[in-house]
Amino acid sequence: MLANKKSAFFTDYREKGVPPTQVPDEVVEPLVKMVMAAPEEKMMTISEVFDYKLEPKKDSFDSFVCEECGEMTVMEYGRIKGDKKVCIDCAAS
Repeated sequence: MLANKKSAFFTDYREKGVPPTQVPDEVVEPLVKMVMAAPEEKMMTISEVFDYKLEPKKDSFDSFVCEECGEMTVMEYGRIKGDKKVCIDCAAS
């Protein structure tokens, strides 16, 4: 499935900030067909239930300035829009 990241869907559209709903059907359809036809073992791995210790994530205060509105933005809430790092509000507009 990592090969999907090299498809036109990602390289020509998603990495450039194009919303998935605006990607042409002829680009999306081959990926959808491939996923729908993939064998179960390629889609997921199911194991026995096991104990897992979840460590709390350390808060990060890394930030950047939105390249559109100039707002200080926490790195985790940043988005890529075209070739710019932007805040969530600017990514949606």
